[in-house]
Amino acid sequence: GGCPTALMPRGREPLAYYLSFYKWGVAFRIQEALTKGEVQPQWGRNFSEWARQVPNLQSSIMVRGMTAMGAEYSGRIHASRRTIGPAGGRGWEELDNMLSKFDVVGTTQRFDETLLLAADMVGLPVLAYKYNRPKAKGGFRGGKADICPDMEACRALVKEVAPRDVAMWEKYGKGFEAKLQTLGPAFERRVADFQAEVRRTQPAWKAAPRAQTICRYHPETDPSPARTPVLAGSNLRCPVEEGLELCQQYYAHRLFECPWQYVPNSSLTDPLGCWRPSSGFL
Repeated sequence: GGCPTALMPRGREPLAYYLSFYKWGVAFRIQEALTKGEVQPQWGRNFSEWARQVPNLQSSIMVRGMTAMGAEYSGRIHASRRTIGPAGGRGWEELDNMLSKFDVVGTTQRFDETLLLAADMVGLPVLAYKYNRPKAKGGFRGGKADICPDMEACRALVKEVAPRDVAMWEKYGKGFEAKLQTLGPAFERRVADFQAEVRRTQPAWKAAPRAQTICRYHPETDPSPARTPVLAGSNLRCPVEEGLELCQQYYAHRLFECPWQYVPNSSLTDPLGCWRPSSGFL
């Protein structure tokens, strides 16, 4: 028996995707540019102008993730990806062919249901996650109404500039809803129980030294300088019941939240923690 693997992306309702991307990655850039006196920022002057410059945003990022860089940092999508066009054609075929190969295409709106289906397929041992609800980024603190005073006009705009995103949602987003309907009341009860469990775990997450970690090992507090195969339980921060064995299974000498680091950093001694760039190879 091998280790089961399931591939599962998540899609989002098209307008909600555009609004979220704009709020977290673009709005503050436009705000700063206008404050500096720029007449026509490269992102446009508002949501509508920016959205017209980044057609089919979600589906383009689905196929080529680096598309997000241009949409956020320059307010453009590369010329080869910019054709608005119909929902069909080569762009749709490429997207549909890719998504059809996944085990399940879940949705952001149904995150908990998607997670439970993943657990059923591969046997995930720990599901209770920490809520991540940031308030603002880069100084922009507006909400949806500030971004789109006329939400129906924005919905119509997204439908115009992102027909491939709309087609993707119609097939895969609504298809996921239909799949959930077939699972019936028993699955609905599982979802409700799971959501209650997640709510109960939030105090434990908030008490963790760094909120986004579950199994973090602090090498600078290790009583043994050598990399011993067994972790010191007192050095682990695992806000889950009987979590020591799980942490042991996923042991790594450097912090779990920063697997790309060559040299371990820690928020115990460094306020920037793993966000400080690595100082080089060991």
